[in-house]
Amino acid sequence: MRFAAIALVLSLALASAAQADCKDELPAAFEKQRTSPAFRMVVRIVSDAGPTTMTIDYKQPDRMRRVLEAPGRPTPVQTILVGTKAWSNETGSFELLSQEAAEPIIAHARSMLVDAPQIGDYVCLGKVSVDGKEYLGYRMGSAEDQASPTALIRTVYVDPVLGLPALNVLTEGNRDAEPTTKAVYSYPTDIEIEAFGGGPASEQR
Repeated sequence: MRFAAIALVLSLALASAAQADCKDELPAAFEKQRTSPAFRMVVRIVSDAGPTTMTIDYKQPDRMRRVLEAPGRPTPVQTILVGTKAWSNETGSFELLSQEAAEPIIAHARSMLVDAPQIGDYVCLGKVSVDGKEYLGYRMGSAEDQASPTALIRTVYVDPVLGLPALNVLTEGNRDAEPTTKAVYSYPTDIEIEAFGGGPASEQR
C-alpha cells in the first residue's frame, strides 16, 4: 500500500509538471509567430448568408494586405496598410484613405497581428490529427465552458516541427462539428506588400 501511495504521488507530480510545461507552449508559439518576418492568415467564416473568406498577409514591421471575399460582393475588397497610410479599393479603384479612416485599420492590424495575444485558460490536448496531419492541440476556455454543449470553443493547433500556430478554429457544441470560423496560418518567405497592391504608380504612394 505504501509503495502504491508513493507511486500515485509521483505520477500526480509528474502529470502536474507536464501540464505546467505545456502551459508555456501556446504563448511561445504565438510569440514566435508575432516575431516572424512575415506570415499569412486565411480565415473562413460560415454564416447563414454564406461563407466569407478573409486573407491577411503581414510583413514586419508595419505592412498588411487584407483581401475580403463575402456574399453579395461581386469582387474582393482589398485594404493595404503601409506604415501609417492605408488604401482601399472598396469604391472600385485604390484610394488613399484619410487618416481618420486609416486609424481603425492600424489599430485592428496591431491588435490582431502585432500585439501579443491575451491567452486565458486552456487544456493541452497533446498530439492530434487534423485532415491527416499531426499537430499539438490546445483547447481554450474554462472547464465549465468546455463542458457546455452550446459554448463557442476555440482550439489552436501548432505545427510540432516549426513550433508555429497552424490552425485556429472556433466550434459550437459538438467539438467534431464543422467550425464556424477557421483560420489557417502559413509562413511564406516571398510576401511583398506595396501601396495599391502593385497597381499603377501614384503621387499618393
